[in-house]
Amino acid sequence: MSKFKIEFSSPVKIEWVRIVTEWREKITVSKKIEVIELVFDQEVQLNNFDPLHIVLLSCFIDEIQTKGYIVRLSFTDDDLHNYLFNEINLKTYWGKNKIDHIDSPVISDFNIWRITENGKEYYSISVLDYFKRSYFSGFDLSSLKNALNELYFNVFDHAEAHGNAFSFIRYDKEEGKIRVAICDFGKGIGRTLRKRYANFDNDCIALENSIKVGISARTQKYNKGFGLDNVTSALKKGDVFRIVSNEALLQIEDDSLNIKTFKIPFDFRGTLIYFDVAIESFEKEEILENFSFFE
Repeated sequence: MSKFKIEFSSPVKIEWVRIVTEWREKITVSKKIEVIELVFDQEVQLNNFDPLHIVLLSCFIDEIQTKGYIVRLSFTDDDLHNYLFNEINLKTYWGKNKIDHIDSPVISDFNIWRITENGKEYYSISVLDYFKRSYFSGFDLSSLKNALNELYFNVFDHAEAHGNAFSFIRYDKEEGKIRVAICDFGKGIGRTLRKRYANFDNDCIALENSIKVGISARTQKYNKGFGLDNVTSALKKGDVFRIVSNEALLQIEDDSLNIKTFKIPFDFRGTLIYFDVAIESFEKEEILENFSFFE
């Protein structure tokens, strides 16, 4: 018998964030073995299950287990069940030992990666190598690598997530886009910046400023800023970038001149970043032929 049954009745992303936020407040530390069941109704299917759902679900499972519960997943869609358990091996991440990463046989997916401080410099290199081997040989993916570096470092510079941070990346061949999602259950960008900058009156203002050059929480001696300006400045037509943190959502479409922020009616304690990068934005690598340093 489950202590809680948490129902995800829709794939709508902001609704998932709301449900997770509300239940994080309700679930206290368990003093005995109890089960929490996560139920995915018929509208939540493999064809609408995005990287955002995967990283948010991963963080949620991690927190529930840390509080001492057993997590059970219940599906209506058999394809989604097969994908999560047999293709991205979700269960393996919470076995006797918490692993950081396991390769997925689905070639379009760079599988779940638990973001750890020791591995943060290696992640972006692995992603770059993976996509070059699989799809994009001859393309310059350095802008994607730099963006991921900034985001992974950001988790450890500011989040204080205590290991509860995950990323997932997928290549959508039909849409011609790389989809990236990163989630941590830390303090949140909004709260972190508002603590340092008294003139940031709300989380919307804090998120707007988080993508500006030089805005910093200075939580590390070497830290110069959140680095999000390096990510957003690389956006081109067709790209979309979003942040949900604390009581705000920031959205950028096409480039860093088209910015919108929205107040959300709950406090998401953490940071959820997800963005799409159009393949056409990557340039071909220039190869110098017959070149000798001594000529």
